[in-house]
Amino acid sequence: TAQFRSGRQQVFELTVGLYTPHYERAFREMFADTGYQATVGDVERQGTGTKKVKKLFITLPECPR
Repeated sequence: TAQFRSGRQQVFELTVGLYTPHYERAFREMFADTGYQATVGDVERQGTGTKKVKKLFITLPECPR
């Protein structure tokens, strides 16, 4: 179990575009009943600043030791 992590984990970087709100809603719905908290990060600029992304996170429960 030492290899598994707990806490907030990034699972995807979503490029901001026309369908971004739909993808965010689907992401939250996918993790709604699993007990994991799905969150969407703020808009960040990557590279030279022309590409905007939002990071998608889930919060994993503490691993028993």
